[in-house]
Amino acid sequence: MKIPLTIKTLLLTTILASVSISVASAEDAKPSKILDIKAKHCLKTVAAYSMMGPTSTGIYYTFTDKKVVLLVTIDNKSKDFPVSAKIFTFADDATQKGLEGWVNNQHSDALFPDVPNALETHQIPAASCKVISKKLVETTEIRNTEYENYSVEFQLKNVPIIDGIKLNDLSDVAGVNVKKVTDKKVSAKKAYPAHWGNPPLVQTDDYRPLPGGYGMGSGTLAKWITEKMEADKKNPARLKEFIAATEAEILILEKEIADMKEFMTRARFTQEGLIKYKAKLKKKEDRLAALKISIAATEKKAVPTFDAWVKAGKKLPEGMMFTGGTPWFNESTGKNRSAEEVYKIVFGKAAK
Repeated sequence: MKIPLTIKTLLLTTILASVSISVASAEDAKPSKILDIKAKHCLKTVAAYSMMGPTSTGIYYTFTDKKVVLLVTIDNKSKDFPVSAKIFTFADDATQKGLEGWVNNQHSDALFPDVPNALETHQIPAASCKVISKKLVETTEIRNTEYENYSVEFQLKNVPIIDGIKLNDLSDVAGVNVKKVTDKKVSAKKAYPAHWGNPPLVQTDDYRPLPGGYGMGSGTLAKWITEKMEADKKNPARLKEFIAATEAEILILEKEIADMKEFMTRARFTQEGLIKYKAKLKKKEDRLAALKISIAATEKKAVPTFDAWVKAGKKLPEGMMFTGGTPWFNESTGKNRSAEEVYKIVFGKAAK
């Protein structure tokens, strides 16, 4: 059977069109950018802290020649260490300095001006992100809170081509700090004597038993406690001198507060002036409340009544620390504690 010429022509055209579409599809699937963290132009930045303490760990891989940043995040709220990843793309004129500034601004409190904006953000599928292993390295105390530092190995595998970008399979290791929860019940630790003042803000990362029965802490804190204890031994009158000075300050504040309140009854203020005056008064009242609680704890006098404590602003004794978090939040239930519950934790007696 002979096929007419017109049908032959039509069949040939269809075949050629199919081949053309297949070639075009293959070209479309071909990535325009290939990302490899081992490449020469890949810069790695790890961020796991903020001014408030440890955070989820972010690993930034900046591909300066591709104008792309890969962010891998390891969540520190669970020891399962969920891993997620995103790809950020930038304009072709983005510089290395600009990209580094953008990365800094994502995790740091010190911000750089005039950084480029990401053009697109692409979420990598969760199925491609996986934790391979985790290992506890050490336990440290940061801002009076215990953290467990883990070494976490993760991988990104079989990531599909996204917007012409192919990410080669990768595996890497990063440190992750997880808040240590040994006991859901919050308990008060032994308070430092008020006349010692506040402990040092900047401390080393080591962790050891503290002298004087003050629990666990850094070497910096241990040295500070030792110095204060030795000073007390050399001059036993230091405590009495502190109490005398504090009681004198209390008397002065009580008179100043009374005078200020009396003046408010007869003075005329502008709205702005009244706000400033009340702020000044509150500052003195807060200081007075803190001094009274400090004296009660230092002299081991009867603790303030619940009503007096509430009226004074529900202040926690100066120098008192807590294990397991803040006394105002119950980590077991995920709910806030009442003032009566906190009073019992802090002063060891029921509110009446």
